[in-house]
Order: sequence, then structure tokens, then C-alpha cells
Amino acid sequence: MEKRYINWFMIVLLFFAVPVQCLQAKSPQELFNEGVEELKTGEPQAAVDLFTELIMTEPGNAKVHKNRGVALMKLGKVDLAIQDFERALTLNPDLPGLYSNLGAAWYYKQAYEKAVINYGYEIEREPESYVSYFNRALCRVLLNQPKLAMADIARCLELKPDFPKALELQKEMKGFEIQTGAFMNQNNAVEMAGMLEQKGIDTHILTLEDHQKKTWYLVRVGHFADSKEAEKFCKQLINREKITAIVRPWGKF
Repeated sequence: MEKRYINWFMIVLLFFAVPVQCLQAKSPQELFNEGVEELKTGEPQAAVDLFTELIMTEPGNAKVHKNRGVALMKLGKVDLAIQDFERALTLNPDLPGLYSNLGAAWYYKQAYEKAVINYGYEIEREPESYVSYFNRALCRVLLNQPKLAMADIARCLELKPDFPKALELQKEMKGFEIQTGAFMNQNNAVEMAGMLEQKGIDTHILTLEDHQKKTWYLVRVGHFADSKEAEKFCKQLINREKITAIVRPWGKF
């Protein structure tokens, strides 16, 4: 499973390039822009060399450290990449995409807890970043946290309903859950989920599109390894809360 998800993992590369005038001697901006171009054209070692040259004259430039970290990560030198990202963090903690890159680096080191933390920081700063939700979901799958993973996938698909990797990961999730409501109005789903949460019931909203391209917001409860366990809990939930509920496959209609 882990090797497959590595192929799915997405690194957000945010480059910072500005146009410069042609000069005989290369300016810091020219070196930086050349490094960015080397990254874009698939030459990470050349990018590292250019960013390293620039760091010798501008050691306090957070953007340079961040982009060299990206290039190092592409070369498989993850420890060195983390050093650059953390240096950039001390120089400019508000640099866009920095926590996302740190999350990716810790993912490749299989330090999934640290990756989750950094993606959380990125989401706090960029709440519309569907890629951050997706990458955090992958980490949570590998940490055996299916409910949290599915919540991230659901949020990712709310932001980007046609995101293929999230849709595929959603199908990969195994097990069963309890459905307490199916709505085409998202507010109704949020209202029901909130009511259940107030009663201490762990709830999430699953967003799916049917064959007619209609979007459904499904209120789901729990995660169960087998159908018998799910059926038992479903009956308890119906009797205790006096609501309608059915057992459904995890992450599916």
C-alpha cells in the first residue's frame, strides 16, 4: 500500500520568479530565476548548484532555501531538504507552501505524524488547499486513522469535486460505516452532523457524485472492519437515537 501511495503523493512547488534585465554579470535575481527554470525543466542538481551559489551571497533569503530544499528533495536528499525548509521557516514562517513542502519531506522519511502536523499548519494558512487535505489523508491512511483520512478526503472533494486521486483513494478505503442521512443540500447534512456531534457521536460528511452527476452529502458515523460489527452498532444507534440509519460500504454509496 505504501509504495502505491508514494506514487499518488503530490508535492506543491511554489516558485518565486521575477523578470530581470539582461546584464553581463549575473545578478542574484538572475541566478534565482535560472534555478527555478532548472527545476521546472527537470534538472534539480543544476538548480541546487545555482541556489547554493546564491545562498553564499544571500544567506538570509528564505525563498532560495525553500527552492533549494525542493530541488534536494527531488534528488532524494530528504534530510538536506528538511534542513533548508527549516532554515526558511526561521527566516520567513509565512512563506507560502513552506509547511506543505515540509509535510512532503517528512512523508518521504515515513515520519507520517510530523507530516500530518505540517499539513495542518499549511491548511491553517491556506484553508482552500485541496492538495494539502489530500496529502494529509494519505498520511492518515498509513497511520491507520481511517476516519480522519476520510474526513480529509471529503474536504478535499468539497474543494475539488473532480480530483481524480482523491476519488480513487476514496474507493480504496475499506470497511463499513453507518449512514444517518443523505442530502442534496449541504446545509441539511451539516445540521444533522452537528446534532449527532452534540450527542457525542463521531460523525463526518461524505460528498459523492452519482451517475447523473448529482452531488450528495451523506452523513456517516463510525468505521467498522466487518459488516456484523457495523450492523450491531447500527441497531443500537436506531434504538437509542430514534433515527433512521443503514450500513454502507466505507466511502461509497
